[in-house]
Amino acid sequence: MNAVAISPMLEPLVEDMVRRIKAGEYKSGQRLPTLRRLADEYSMSVVMARKAMLHLRDRGLIRVHQRSGCYVNKVLPNEFSDSNDRPRLKVRPAVFLVITRDTPFATHLLMPTITALQKTRLDLSIANCAGPDRDKQLAHLFRSWQVASPKAIVIQGAANEVWQAIAEQYLPQTRIICTYGGVGSTHRGWDYVNPHESQMYQMACEYLLDRGHQSIGLTTIRRNTRNFKSAELRQVNRHILAMVDACERRQLSHAVKMHYFPTGQTIYTLSGRHPEHMQQLKAWLSGPKRPTGIVGRPFRLDTVKIAAEQVGLKIGRDLELIGVGDPTAALLGEYPCISENPELVAQEIVRLIDEPWSDDHVACDIRISPAFVPCQSHTTIESTSLAAS
Repeated sequence: MNAVAISPMLEPLVEDMVRRIKAGEYKSGQRLPTLRRLADEYSMSVVMARKAMLHLRDRGLIRVHQRSGCYVNKVLPNEFSDSNDRPRLKVRPAVFLVITRDTPFATHLLMPTITALQKTRLDLSIANCAGPDRDKQLAHLFRSWQVASPKAIVIQGAANEVWQAIAEQYLPQTRIICTYGGVGSTHRGWDYVNPHESQMYQMACEYLLDRGHQSIGLTTIRRNTRNFKSAELRQVNRHILAMVDACERRQLSHAVKMHYFPTGQTIYTLSGRHPEHMQQLKAWLSGPKRPTGIVGRPFRLDTVKIAAEQVGLKIGRDLELIGVGDPTAALLGEYPCISENPELVAQEIVRLIDEPWSDDHVACDIRISPAFVPCQSHTTIESTSLAAS
């Protein structure tokens, strides 16, 4: 990894720690002194000591844990390995697929990626980190990566705990690709392959427009916005903006009435749906300006279905739904969805793994065009267990 210029104020601590680690004074896996102790010893603030430790982490010398402190890496960069008996970092032609969402339909989305990776010359290992044995599985992975790091790691799903644990490992020669995470780039050097969410909402709105709907609703977690034309709304909610633009392009912005219900994150509690939100949702669906078509995430549309039944609306006749994201409902024949295109995702993953790469590359944030998943009758998706290997 290329050395990064540091402040002169940090040089005494950084250079001394490099010398002591290189000489073996601090052994592999050994815990380093606390930030407070280092700050006192080198006459600097705790903030500056923390910056020095982060610099050492970026150079691959240590790993930083938020609660327990800083530790010397068991495998150091090759430039520090010749002067002592520490193992040299090796790279083996393998790719690890780390699963953080193990459901039948998540498996369904991943099958094209698994098939595409199996056709490469790399050894494919699948690690299921979605269950209760996640920490144990991760520990097993980290031990194997310290001996020989893989060429690539593909992480499925947005599991912050898994992301953070992998980010703390020193893997300078490994390309890390995140997919189906639904978030932007958050880790330096990682690549992201995700569906284009704004296009998903836009396609969903266009579907309802093609079906003749003039009153379209959206369920979202936003709570405090009512005017769909306000500048604030355009900044904070790209999804709504995509739906508004879909109407404007067809010159229907005045003919189509946009409604939105801020379901909020508290609608799902340990004891079930929040009664207050359910009452608001039923009032929204039974009011004089109720929507005839609703766009939303499937887990929010499940609540809409319950409220619609309680106010006497029949899904498909009185109220039409279209999901965005998980295609479960479409595959089960409930309502259509705009979902990820798993074949395109698989193609991009293989392309990223095959292309030349270095640890100082510019990370990619690739957005894949979504696909329309029609409502399928009598579809059965078999549960496929992704066993850890």
